[in-house]
Order: sequence, then structure tokens, then C-alpha cells
Amino acid sequence: MKRMIRHTLLLLLVLGIWSPLSAQYMNDTSYTYADLYAGEDGITAYAQTDGMMTNYHDYAVDVTLTSPNGRVNSVQGALVNGTAAGAAFLGLDASDLGEYRAETTHRGWCYVAMTAFVLSWKWLVGTLGESETYYKDPVKVYGPPRQCYFQNTACSSETPTCTSGWGFGLDWDLCNFQYASVYYLTWNRLGMRNCLYVGLTSPAYGPGPCN
Repeated sequence: MKRMIRHTLLLLLVLGIWSPLSAQYMNDTSYTYADLYAGEDGITAYAQTDGMMTNYHDYAVDVTLTSPNGRVNSVQGALVNGTAAGAAFLGLDASDLGEYRAETTHRGWCYVAMTAFVLSWKWLVGTLGESETYYKDPVKVYGPPRQCYFQNTACSSETPTCTSGWGFGLDWDLCNFQYASVYYLTWNRLGMRNCLYVGLTSPAYGPGPCN
């Protein structure tokens, strides 16, 4: 009986020492961050974990970016000590409009418990769209290259999202027209719509609907 009690006390002592120690190692307070943004070259999903600087935890991030038409770029990160970061990228495609979705996994490895763990998962969405703006009152701009600059918008309805007014790469021929329309790609995330790319500039014969 006494022998059984001693064994029980020894087991409780071991558990009393080991369990809080394991919990301490697994109590990770690292900061995780993710973003989905677009520029004139393409769309980027970015993820980062600011890991605890310890000798018993390593960190990695995995990032997957998917387009409306099914283009996918998936990046699996390697375990590192400290800060882990990763990014997935898709180029702009005017035929691939709609919702772009990003998924990020912020994970780690504990060398004390010899086990993997996940700090967080994040899901982000942004929309690639299009916009058109009409312009008037062209002015010749000496280059190189020679270009036409349209001084004022010519919207028959709605308020334009994008307003640059430049006619790119068309020499001065576009200045023979009093009106022109410019096609843009736009990026909408969290209620903010931004102009990304000035595409085709076409002659117009009068004002037109802007969006």
C-alpha cells in the first residue's frame, strides 16, 4: 500500500513539473498579419508571423491566392526562427475579373513537445473590376513620346472612378478627336476602390457614361 502511494506521489510530482513546463512552451503569443493588395503589375497575398525569439519554437507561413477563373499560386514556407513571411502573386489579367481569394496559415513547430501547432488562419477577399472614363479638350504634349492630354472629363452620367486623362502611345493622332474614352482596371478591397492600370484609349464622338 505504501509502495503504491509513493509511486502515485512520484507520478503527480512528475506531472506537476512537466505539465506547466509544456504549457509554458506552447503558450505562444506571436503576432500574425496578412494582407491582399494589388498594383499595376499584379495581385499579391502576403502573410507574416513575428515569432517569439526562442530556441524551442520555429515558424512558417503558407499562402494560397486564387483568381475568379481558377488561376492559383500557392507558396509553402520553410520553418525559421523569429519572423516568417511569404507571398503569392498573380499577374493582372483583364479577362479574369471578379473576387480574388487568399488563404494564409500561420504555423509553428515546438521542439520541446515535438509537435506542430497553428497560430491562426486568415481568409481575405478583393475584387478586380473595370472602369471607363470619357474625356474632352485634348492638348498635344511634346515627348518623347508624343502624347495627347485630355484636360477635362466628359461624363454623360455617373461620377468617374479614375481620372488620368492621358492617351498613351498614340502619337498625336488622338488629338484629332475632341473626345476619348480610357479603360482602367480597378481594385476594390474593404470598401476602397483604387485605379490600377490605364489600358486602351479610344477615340470617342461625344460624352459617354463613366463608372
